[in-house]
Amino acid sequence: MSFRTLKQLRLVAGETGLDRVVTWPYIVQTNSVKMWIFGGELLFFGGLGLKCDMDSLVELLKEAAEKNASGIIFLANDEMTSEVIQSLKPYADDLRMPVFELPRESIIVEITKEISSKILEEESRTSITEHLLERLCFGDTESVHEWVSKAGYYGIDLNIPYQVAVLYIDNLSGYLNRMNMEWDHSFSKFISFYRQVVVSIVKRYDDSLLTMYSNNVVYLAQQTGPEQDQMRFVQKLQWISESINTYFKGIDVYACLGGAYPYSALKNSYLEAERSMEITCRQNDKNRVSLYEDLGVYQLFFSLKEEELRRFCSRWIGSLVEYDHKNGTELFRTLDIFFTNKMNLIDSAAELYIHRNTLNIRLNRIEKIIGKSLKDTDTLHSLLFGVLIKNYLDRKTA
Repeated sequence: MSFRTLKQLRLVAGETGLDRVVTWPYIVQTNSVKMWIFGGELLFFGGLGLKCDMDSLVELLKEAAEKNASGIIFLANDEMTSEVIQSLKPYADDLRMPVFELPRESIIVEITKEISSKILEEESRTSITEHLLERLCFGDTESVHEWVSKAGYYGIDLNIPYQVAVLYIDNLSGYLNRMNMEWDHSFSKFISFYRQVVVSIVKRYDDSLLTMYSNNVVYLAQQTGPEQDQMRFVQKLQWISESINTYFKGIDVYACLGGAYPYSALKNSYLEAERSMEITCRQNDKNRVSLYEDLGVYQLFFSLKEEELRRFCSRWIGSLVEYDHKNGTELFRTLDIFFTNKMNLIDSAAELYIHRNTLNIRLNRIEKIIGKSLKDTDTLHSLLFGVLIKNYLDRKTA
């Protein structure tokens, strides 16, 4: 994006941070800015009435980096000479904070006006495309048809199947606390900044539609073909998640992907991604992209009523849970770990920190309590489903 008023802008330092997102221009009026910025601000430092010694300027850089500002533009003058600005280079490079220099004759009002205008223009376009994606994922079929031609205007071909990816962000409150922000005052500003950053990150990999919904990022992705293409797309989502984690340290990102559907049925893909996210979050698995098609037996759980799941669980696992509760034993946990380790006695005993013979004694006791043999295939399958259902329901109510 080019700016008429910034033709004389010179990059001094912090080149590795040029991917930072600009949310708004901010004219520095105090040496400390950490109470007044929330992320993405492009700072303009004129120096008038401000401290321009090295310690104060370095502290300004640190505060700007801590609050995720997009960069600092210094206006050269008698105090803020080119030499002084250049001396900030090692600090700015270390903080990945872009530092620029403008000549003293630059008119800040005109510059900030042009930047603000460009930002508002981009926000307007983003608002329209967000509305389109919301209609596709959450609207009724008739209203969706009305938007097909509008999608083409923005380069989105709805004549091919798409998949919906959901990037779920967690631990926002912890991040805001670390940034010394008040939840009620700063949350909306942070979400706005977060969305702009995510848009920027996603656009690096794929120029597609995305929107924020319930603090999650909903991302529309073109259906991939062969398995290797699917793997590449999953890797792309992994990179996006890692980039967000890098930008906002301490925020957890879970990436989930629904199946491919025509535009009129994209709600199904969103629902699948959301369900996949539900399982992934409960398992606290932040290290991979979760695909609905890989959920296995959990797909069946979603199609059944909770009452039916609890009834099945009670039939096969209830007696073990009750026995553990009365006797202070760990038979259910033993069975869970036994299945997790693919019924390998040595590995299961090691994870339980018990001898293999002790594990055999526990398994024999389980057989007596349930009145079934663990050598029976149908019994093993039913017990495995019972364990999975109990863990699923426990996470659901946690």
